[in-house]
Amino acid sequence: MYIKLKRHFVNFKNTQCTYWIEGAIITYFRLLVIGVLKNEYYHLENDENELFSLIKNKLINYEIKDSNDLDSLLSIKGLHSIIC
Repeated sequence: MYIKLKRHFVNFKNTQCTYWIEGAIITYFRLLVIGVLKNEYYHLENDENELFSLIKNKLINYEIKDSNDLDSLLSIKGLHSIIC
């Protein structure tokens, strides 16, 4: 819902739209991604919810070779590519 609303405000050129909850949402997504990575590393089967399962499926072929790959994955752009 947040992303749909944010896309809608692109049409308003003279309106600046900021969201106080944006930081919390980004943090939540990062924690979900880290949780999926942790479960995969320890070979745990714990699909907590639909979003957790979605992230797990999107990361099936993602390979982390170094810290730059992890930084890229947890960036806003990386999170957006997983969630959207």
